[in-house]
Parts: sequence; structure tokens; C-alpha cells
Amino acid sequence: MVESLNDMIIWISKNYLGILSIAFLFFLIFLPGRIMSRSNPKLKRGVCIMSEALPEDQFVFLQQLTEEVTETMQIFSMKKDGSFIRKRGHEILIIAMEKGYSTSHPLIGYVELLNRYPMIQYRTSLAGFVLLIPFVALIVPIPLIFLFEYYNFKKQRSFIRNFIRRAMQAKETNQPLITNLIDL
Repeated sequence: MVESLNDMIIWISKNYLGILSIAFLFFLIFLPGRIMSRSNPKLKRGVCIMSEALPEDQFVFLQQLTEEVTETMQIFSMKKDGSFIRKRGHEILIIAMEKGYSTSHPLIGYVELLNRYPMIQYRTSLAGFVLLIPFVALIVPIPLIFLFEYYNFKKQRSFIRNFIRRAMQAKETNQPLITNLIDL
């Protein structure tokens, strides 16, 4: 099939999308199993995109959490769990969803309570970025990809901040967190 180095380079250049697809599938099959097999994994999820200072009142609220905060999404009479704040040890994981917005690159808020200064990190999965490889390989305009990612980041960052505020207000008023997805 391949007789010389030159023939191999030509073969690879003709089949690079297939090679990338196989490598990508291997990555998706191998990596999650590797991550799941760790004993007592930390709450850190994905790669850090950005971190910023967390307001003191929100940091105190997160420090004082004793149980998971879950927002119930309601569609007519059906209820399901949506956004949540989970605490394990000195780590906080925050996932926030809003009605009318869905994404294939979810953003996760991560707070480490042992840090000297209260910071929230915004994280996303590495697989989400790997999914962009075929688009870049097909020469989809890279600025367009960055524009979509930036818009997604800004929206989800505001969802996380708003969810923390809603959770604080719900705790102060002893009201459950319920979002009606269908407003009649």
C-alpha cells in the first residue's frame, strides 16, 4: 500500500479527515473511561476558561451551604431537576440552565473554598473544544467559531451568576427554586 515516505505523505494528505475522525473517536472512547476510573475524583470539571472575583456575600453563602441546592424546571405538571449547586468538601460545582437556551458547550462554575481570595472559575469540557477540530479542518471561518464561543460564554456566565443570586434569595425567603418553562 505505502511504498515510500512520499507515498505515505500523499496518502495521509488525502485521508486526513478520516485519520482525525478515528483519533477523535478513540479520544472520546478512551478518555471518559480513564477519568471515571479514578478513585474519589475532585469536582473539577473541564478546563478553566476564565476566573474572576466572587462577591463576598455570594462566597459566604456558598461557604455556609450544608446541602445541595437544586432548581426544579417545570413543564405543565412534569418536574425535573435543572440548575444546581453541589458542595463536596471545600469545592463547589455550579451548573445553571435557563429556559429557551441550550448549548453543546455547557459552562460550569467552580469555586474552591480554601482559596485566600474568593474566586469563581468558569470551566468547559475539553471534548467541546476537540469537537471544533473538524470545523477548523474544513476551514470554517475561525473568527466565526470564536464569535459563537464568546457569545455562549457570556450567556452562560450570566446564567451562573443569576442562579447564585436566585439561590441566595430563595434561602432568605425559604422558597423553593422552581422555573416554569411554559408560561401560560
